[in-house]
Amino acid sequence: MSERLDEVVKAALLGALQGLTEFLPVSSSGHLVLFHHMLGFSQANIFFDVMLHVGTLGAILTVYRKSIFHLVKEFTSGTLKYFVTRQFSSAQRMVGLLFIATVPTGIIGLLLNDQINYFFSQPKSVSLMLLVTASFLQLPRFRSRKTNQSKLQSEPELKIWHALLIGIVQGLAVLPGISRSGATISTALLLGVRPVMAAEFSFLLSIPAILGAVVLKVGDISTVSSLTTVSVGIGTSFFIGLIALRLLLNLIAKAKFFVFSYYCLLVAIFAFFI
Repeated sequence: MSERLDEVVKAALLGALQGLTEFLPVSSSGHLVLFHHMLGFSQANIFFDVMLHVGTLGAILTVYRKSIFHLVKEFTSGTLKYFVTRQFSSAQRMVGLLFIATVPTGIIGLLLNDQINYFFSQPKSVSLMLLVTASFLQLPRFRSRKTNQSKLQSEPELKIWHALLIGIVQGLAVLPGISRSGATISTALLLGVRPVMAAEFSFLLSIPAILGAVVLKVGDISTVSSLTTVSVGIGTSFFIGLIALRLLLNLIAKAKFFVFSYYCLLVAIFAFFI
């Protein structure tokens, strides 16, 4: 009984860690690898970690529920109007850009799928990828120093090649240690996308990516020793994720996104020596 309780407590800790680090640009998968290594957690690592993403997916759907509802509604009505006006609506354009960005993500994810087990068992590889994340987070600062802020705010929202590049970056973030939110939002900011739009596009883009990962790993459910621990992890990641996502959006609005690069650097040094 005490052993089962210990597993539930560990699941709650890992769920809280996932909820916190999925949205803060510090790599949730990288942190999960390190904590699995330190805690000696007995769950099947990759399947359990993917299930924790279901909880943070719920947080995204909750925070962006109005945007998602509006997007679906306007996309549907815009599709009907297209046959009359022959013009795409803003919602159709956004859905198209999300689809374009999802394609390279899916291709890269499939290509790297066989190598993921190796990366999830190597804390030192996490250390290297965290250094990559730290570099990503600093890049938008160089653009902001060279670009007048008023000009930045007036630039176009998103272009097709922006979406492709962001999708490629998200695909690479399948490697533990590279923050998905950090890499995609930093890339969008570097391209001149407004902070609010960069964050929204990044998190909307994560929805098909997370669903795709769940589909790829759902067959591994037979390897799980307890669905209770998985449920606890999902629930905890959802509630902590809600808090972390709102905190991140506030920091992005205040142009404080880069501060997490210093944290990533510290964790990278720690990961190298464990």
